[in-house]
Amino acid sequence: MFASLRKLFGERNTTIVDSDLITVLYGGKSGNAEFVASQMTRHLSKGKLKVRLKNMSSYKAENLLDESRVLFVVSTYGEGDPPPAALRFFRQLNELSTVGLANLEFALCALGDSEYEHFCQAGKDLEKRLLQMGAQAILPRVDCDAAFEKTAASWISSVSKLLTVDDSGDSFNLDAIQSHQWHTAVIREKHQLNPGSKEAVWHLNLAIDEQTVKYQTGDSIGIVPRNPEELIGQILGVMQLAPDELVDKEQTALSDFLQTKAELTNLSRDLLKRYLSLCADENLADLLKHEHATLDYLHQHDFLDLLHDFPCRLNAADLPGLLDKPKIRYYSIASYQVVSPNELHLTVKKVQYEHKKRRRHGAASSYLSHSLEVGISISFFISPDDDFRLPDPSVPAIFIGAGTGIAPIRAFLSERSQQADSRNWLFFGEKTRAVDYLYSAEMESRKETDELERLNLAFSRDQQAKIYVQDLLLQEAKEVQEWLKAGAHIYVCGSRKMGQAVKETFNKLATTRNSEYTVAKLLAEKRYHEDVY
Repeated sequence: MFASLRKLFGERNTTIVDSDLITVLYGGKSGNAEFVASQMTRHLSKGKLKVRLKNMSSYKAENLLDESRVLFVVSTYGEGDPPPAALRFFRQLNELSTVGLANLEFALCALGDSEYEHFCQAGKDLEKRLLQMGAQAILPRVDCDAAFEKTAASWISSVSKLLTVDDSGDSFNLDAIQSHQWHTAVIREKHQLNPGSKEAVWHLNLAIDEQTVKYQTGDSIGIVPRNPEELIGQILGVMQLAPDELVDKEQTALSDFLQTKAELTNLSRDLLKRYLSLCADENLADLLKHEHATLDYLHQHDFLDLLHDFPCRLNAADLPGLLDKPKIRYYSIASYQVVSPNELHLTVKKVQYEHKKRRRHGAASSYLSHSLEVGISISFFISPDDDFRLPDPSVPAIFIGAGTGIAPIRAFLSERSQQADSRNWLFFGEKTRAVDYLYSAEMESRKETDELERLNLAFSRDQQAKIYVQDLLLQEAKEVQEWLKAGAHIYVCGSRKMGQAVKETFNKLATTRNSEYTVAKLLAEKRYHEDVY
């Protein structure tokens, strides 16, 4: 059999894997995919099965030809793409012949966020490709929303039962929050970076214990926010519930539960379905039948809206089983620990807007920028990102950031400032130079001392025609190509919309200038790095 496969796919080093061995293969960015995969591995191992855990970043797709059973856990990144660490695996899989996996059985858990249009798209694409190649699914694909623990735990339990493991059934639970190593920091300094702006951006300096907290440039922190007290009061009022009523196994006061143990500012499809099961509202049932209508509702509404739009009499005891656990929020670290060993800096934009005649506040951004004052402590964990690192000091780097996307770039530039003769180019964009030029004195100083060889600024509202960072890339096309020829790495930091526009611009440059440096090529060479949200 293997001789015929080599004929089909070309010569390669074929390692015959034990047919009883189960491979758990994961690809992700924030750590959730690895967490689910590791829990699956641990659970199967307890059932005396032979199992190994592998990261897609170090796994060759052609090795699937020698596997008999693989369990996939993959998240979706950006606009429906595979996560950066899994891009090579996806590309290799698509380059293989459409036959060859007839001996492979698989199950797939896809992670995503239903607030985004391409929900769990990477998992859907992977499943489609595996089926095209003849692989057999032993269970239907499972799609997990942002609050993924319940669905992922059910998937692990179902797979385990199918593989005849002694399974604990419904008692099996996942808790992503408790799986991390948590640290405590104290707010040492806090100041607004753009006084006078309608969209306040804050710089936070956290005092940390340098002996126990270690981070690298490119890493983020994860936090669990506290929900706004105003929102909690409004929910309790609509539900006509007392704040001191006790709920959940820990007998938590309802107001405390809503503040620290529930997701209130974001909705998920799973939550809507659970709410429907309790309320049997025909209008909600109709909404859930329409994909785009559901997506629009998730984008624009919170739990208080749900209570108003689809009234239902609920008891306090219903809430722990109904509400999602709070989503972990991630913030890019804006400092370099070698320079500031006992500090960790953040750049936080306070999210607030008006909708349906009610002022809305982002749970995490309000918690960090409004609720926390100097001297107050905060719990966090370090979320490393090994795909978002600087190259060798001799390699040029082009940084492209907008708004709070400057945070990881600030950390990178701090590290590069310690490296002799490094070449650095910054493209930065915001609304106005007078108000929104974040860390302006610092960036101008780096330009004066040649730590920044080039600095291009795009302030979209300072002239009649709006100018964005992608426009500056086009203006500097010739020089950008020269830097790419010199091996430059690209770092894109900011909103997903900006990130997509920058990708399109690089591809446009490749076409118009007859260049080989498409985004696909740069990604394949691990020279294109993103931190978009």
